[in-house]
Amino acid sequence: MSFRQWVGICFGVLLVAIGFCVTPLTASATQHRLPPSVFPELLSETVPFVFAPSDIDERDFQVSWLGGPIGGIRGSLVPGSGDWVRYDTSIVLERALLKIEGQPGDSGVLEYSGGIHQWPLVEDGKASIVEIPVILSSGRQNSIRMRIKRAGKEFEGVLLLSFEPRPEIASDVHERLIRDPSCSKYGVEIEPLRLRKKMFAFVGCRFVRLPAKGGTRANLEVFVYWDGGEKTIQVNGSEVDQSSQSIWHFGLASYPGKIRLTSPQGDLVVHYRIPEEVHRGFIGVGIGPYLYSVQDSADDIHSVAPLATLYASYFIKETIRVVAFNAISGHRRFYNDFGLYLWMEQFRFLDQRLAINLLLGANFTVFPFQGSTRFRFNVPQGVEVTYTDAFVRGKNFSVGSFLYPVIEGRSYYNLWLRWGGSVFGEVNYIAWSDRIDQQDIRTSSLGVSIGFPLTGF
Repeated sequence: MSFRQWVGICFGVLLVAIGFCVTPLTASATQHRLPPSVFPELLSETVPFVFAPSDIDERDFQVSWLGGPIGGIRGSLVPGSGDWVRYDTSIVLERALLKIEGQPGDSGVLEYSGGIHQWPLVEDGKASIVEIPVILSSGRQNSIRMRIKRAGKEFEGVLLLSFEPRPEIASDVHERLIRDPSCSKYGVEIEPLRLRKKMFAFVGCRFVRLPAKGGTRANLEVFVYWDGGEKTIQVNGSEVDQSSQSIWHFGLASYPGKIRLTSPQGDLVVHYRIPEEVHRGFIGVGIGPYLYSVQDSADDIHSVAPLATLYASYFIKETIRVVAFNAISGHRRFYNDFGLYLWMEQFRFLDQRLAINLLLGANFTVFPFQGSTRFRFNVPQGVEVTYTDAFVRGKNFSVGSFLYPVIEGRSYYNLWLRWGGSVFGEVNYIAWSDRIDQQDIRTSSLGVSIGFPLTGF
């Protein structure tokens, strides 16, 4: 083995070692805790990016006084200022700019969602104006309190927001029952038994693995925002308090697969599907026809051959898995390609839908050459980009590759396009080359396969 090949192998092993060292491998889950109100967090988001889950916007809310108004003060939502914002991974609400106009000489303060906003004194005879971000949420819990000084006197008042949907929103229940993409994999459906037209709700999800005797139990955390509701709702007939401002947090087991929520604003059933027990590992298989070629001093083969792939994965934590694959071609000039990698999610963006993953590890290839079986060890490193809810809810689209560029006649390329869920379709291209005793061998496989799970462990 040449010095350059040893350098490539050592570099790959170093990357794997770094991956294991910088990432804790204890099986665990990210901790999520709801504060008394998520509204301050939503208001402080500086660069939100959320795919709007509904056509609801600032035009569907009205500003009104609680009790007596303050003369000469008018509040309104700024047209076009609606902006959906995500809290953590499972809660999405909308915010907008509230514009309050006063009379020349007015000054004071506004108090909203734990923050204090100054109302500056304008001395040039123009009307005093202040704009503050607010969450588009109905009810007294989301009140805007103000103290205004005018001509030596102080006035106090409270503004409220109320959901007054446009006709096209009021008539479309799907616009008012919002299901977050975080629920897509768990079969979540919202069934309205009774629903006022001046009401909307949001449901977000998070899957949790809980330790249990002899295995791991599945638990689905469901976050329900109920606009304009009271601080309590009925759950399966029992009254429960809100977990956070206007949000209820439920931990649900696999049975019975539904939960009923009731308030004066409506009556909903949230359906879901999760297994009773969840496995840390799984084994799957894929098979399909491939355009297959082998070129060396003895053969120049170009044909169609079946190629079978065995997939395996073991969960360590939400962003780390150990993954393996084994590809074998059904041809007399076969090869067997085995890879073992540490899969690590690096970050997510585009509203948590696009993930960038690194795969650090190595592969081992077995193939016949000139009457004997040859073995080769390589360290191609990989990257994968995955987009969730691609074209259909609950289905993912991913594109990825393992690359080992040509070094003294040796190379390895593995590229794939994959779409689906537990059952998926894949376009795969595998090509590698080697130089043995000054003779070159090159193989390539391009085809389509269908993959499906075999078992869990």
